[in-house]
This record gives sequence, structure tokens and C-alpha cells, in this order.
Amino acid sequence: MARRNFTKAIMVARIKLATKDGVVYCDGCGLPCKRWEIDHVRADALLGEPTLENSRLLCIPVIVTGK
Repeated sequence: MARRNFTKAIMVARIKLATKDGVVYCDGCGLPCKRWEIDHVRADALLGEPTLENSRLLCIPVIVTGK
């Protein structure tokens, strides 16, 4: 099965949800972040849908360490 990526509209909506007072916060660690990725909560490979409800914004340190 081909990978299903988030649409631009979903990515923008997730960024807006993670932004408070002009600062973007990681959904994983809760700290402000400058570099991030939008990730699936339930993995795409496990039939996780590319929806806003199944997305999270993670900073690069959380992605690298898995914490």
C-alpha cells in the first residue's frame, strides 16, 4: 500500500493547534520547538488515517530519541 501523507490543510491546522502566543510547541514533550514534523499517532503502516485527529506535531529531538 502506498504511503498516505497529510494534506497541506491538515498540516496547517495541526501547526495552528500547536501554536500559542506565536510559539510552536511539541505535542510530545510540550517544549517550544523550531524544527518539527507532523507525525501519525497511529502509524500509516498500521492503517492510521491521515486525519487531523490522527496527527501530532513532534520536535526533532522527540523524533530522534522516541521520548
